[in-house]
Amino acid sequence: MKNISQYLKTSKVPTAIENMVKKVNEEIKKANSDDVYAIEPDSTWETGYEFHPVVIKGNFLYIEHIEISNPKKIIKDRYNLKEIDDVKWQLNWITRAIKKGYREHKKQKNED
Repeated sequence: MKNISQYLKTSKVPTAIENMVKKVNEEIKKANSDDVYAIEPDSTWETGYEFHPVVIKGNFLYIEHIEISNPKKIIKDRYNLKEIDDVKWQLNWITRAIKKGYREHKKQKNED
């Protein structure tokens, strides 16, 4: 049996995760080009976020974003790809936040 460090170096990223990352990165790119901020979907405290593309390096998923209320601070998160449920939840959270951002953006346009 290989030791754990050899396993981590040779294991492949699951195709489902790769596809989710591609989809999320397309959503991030579109939101950024449309000047739409992602909005916290799970709270009444509607913090706005601007996401950078999600990156997979080795066995980790890296997510960087800026809170609109503090644009000088870049928040960097790292998730182990072995924790599939956490990774999927985080990618789905980004998608939900971007969708909420588009809904709020549309509301504001309709009010103007």
